[in-house]
Amino acid sequence: MGENLGAGSSVTILFGNQTCEFYGRSMTEIVCYSAPSLTGVGSVQISVSVDRAQVKESLSFDYIEDPTVQHIEPEWSIARQTDRQTETDGRAGGRAGGRAGGRAGVLW
Repeated sequence: MGENLGAGSSVTILFGNQTCEFYGRSMTEIVCYSAPSLTGVGSVQISVSVDRAQVKESLSFDYIEDPTVQHIEPEWSIARQTDRQTETDGRAGGRAGGRAGGRAGVLW
């Protein structure tokens, strides 16, 4: 989150040395899609520039492992619109709506 992020015309966001694909912005946030990490799990520095102005704060982003689906319920079903399947994310026992690999949304 920030202030006056809607000003200017050119937005550039880098995660380490990789470009984060710009998606949109408002006066208080910038949204981009990060590429998968080239170096695996870990933290990278973020660089945000709007026109020629650069954010002075030290910002970082943590890449984490993709969740693993361990169980799907029910194991079988007659296909109907009212059927519901639940996928369980093995990392924290939470629920996952699908594979989270590839791109991640990022909000400031």
